Formats: sequence, structure tokens, C-alpha cells
Amino acid sequence: MSANMNNLTTLIKRLEAATSRLEDLVTPAFDETASSAAKENGTNSTNTRSTAPSGTNSPAPAVAAGAAGAAAGAAAAAGPVVAPASANVAPPKPAEDPLPESVEDFDTLLNTTVKKYVDLSNEIGGPVAAQAARVAKVFQNERTLLLISTLSKKPDSAGSDYMELLKPLQQEIRTVIDVKDANRGSAVSNQLSAVAESIGVIAWVTMDNKPFKHVDESLGSAQYFGNRVLKEFKDKDPKQVQWIQSYYQIFKDLSVYVKETFPHGLTWNANGASPKEAMKAADSRGSTPSQAPLSPS
Repeated sequence: MSANMNNLTTLIKRLEAATSRLEDLVTPAFDETASSAAKENGTNSTNTRSTAPSGTNSPAPAVAAGAAGAAAGAAAAAGPVVAPASANVAPPKPAEDPLPESVEDFDTLLNTTVKKYVDLSNEIGGPVAAQAARVAKVFQNERTLLLISTLSKKPDSAGSDYMELLKPLQQEIRTVIDVKDANRGSAVSNQLSAVAESIGVIAWVTMDNKPFKHVDESLGSAQYFGNRVLKEFKDKDPKQVQWIQSYYQIFKDLSVYVKETFPHGLTWNANGASPKEAMKAADSRGSTPSQAPLSPS
């Protein structure tokens, strides 16, 4: 037992001695390697600092300067910038003078009562529609005369200027009567006669004393033949009844218009132009949109 312990002690001492010798060999080598690495790192750091570009030698300003030069060259090649020419804007058209109230009110009559009669005439068709187209033209010509009266001095009723103003009305009244004469004995002769015998209602523009009475009397002329239409078609064709009633309504509404607007006859412009100049001025105004629907398509 004692011998074994001595052997173990001897072995431990030998191991400690071997370990000490190994440490003596490894430590100097490690120190030398570390020193060499430190020197090498120091050298590389110095070289890096010495080769780093200074602020004045940096390539960034050179690149920027090159880009600026290229842009300047491109601008020079493109030539001077020319400002676009301003578009020629047409001056606005001067606004037309507003229509006189008397003409506006007459337009209302055209757009409502007269238009309804024309529309129903077109639904019936044939000579009734053809005659209604002429009636529409009569009322359009009367509108023109109303407009002229607001622009013109009152003409001499016996003079040529006055006759010239009435001429379009007279011509269109004749065409209304011609449709009736061309269809004598037709199935719609009473309808055509009711209109032809009363279209003279337009003559109210020539009367100075209560012209609305002439309108009322003309309604009586229309009813002479119109009531025959009512009697014949009362139980057969409601559209014919509507048609003659729409024609009667023109006289009723026209009577109210004349009584309220021209109770003592058509008025003229005391400070206006001559009739001929007024006619030209009225023509320059053109037809109103309200007139377009009156003529059948």
C-alpha cells in the first residue's frame, strides 16, 4: 500500500514538471506572434490613413461638376427656350338687348296655345297639317311686326312703308285660304273652312280702338264651321274635337293678350328709327327658338 502511494506521488510530480516545461515553450512563441500581429495592424492602419483622399481631392465634386457641365451642354445644344405664343382669344359677342315684354308675352302664346294647335294638326295630317303650317307662319310674321313696332316710329297708315310692313302678313293669310280652296268637297272641308274664314283675326294690329273686339268677332267666324266639326265628330273621333277646341283657344288667349297689352291698338316707338331701318334691325335678331316647333316636320 505504501509502495503504491509513493508511485502515485512520483507520477504526479513528473506530470507537473512536464506541464511546466510545455508552458515555458508556448508562452514566448505566443508573445512573439501577438507582437508581430500588432506591428502588422499598425502598419496597415498607417497605410490606410496615408492613402485616404483628403477633402479637396474627393472625386464627388468632380462628378458633380461633370454632371453640371453635361446639363449645360445639353441646354446649349437645345437652343434658347421660346415661350409659347399666347392663344388668340376672340372677344365675347355682345349680348343682345332683351326682348320687349310685349314680344316675350307673344312668344308665350306661340309656345303654348299655337303650338298645341299645330301639333294636333300634324297628328291629323293631310290638308289640316298643311294649313296649320301656314297659320304658324302667319303668327310668326305677326311676331316680327310686334318687334318692329318697338323699334320704329309709327308709319303713315296710307304710306308705302306701312304697306310694306303688312305685306308678309297678307301673303301668308292668302296661303291659308288657298289650302281650303284647293280641298273643296274633301272630308275635312269644315275644318279647313273654320280656319280660312277666321285667319283675318291677325288684322287686329291695324285697329286703334279696342282691337280685342276684332279678335272676339273672329272667334265667331271660326265657330260657324268649327261647331259643325264638333257635332260631326263628338262621338266618333275625340282627336277632331280636341283639334277644333285647340284652335278656339288661340282666339281666347289672343283676346286676353291684346286687351292687356294693346288696349288702344298697336303702340310704336316715338323715338325709334324709320320703318325700313327697324325692319333691318328686326331681321338681324333672327327667329327665336320658340318659333322652330311651330312648323310641322
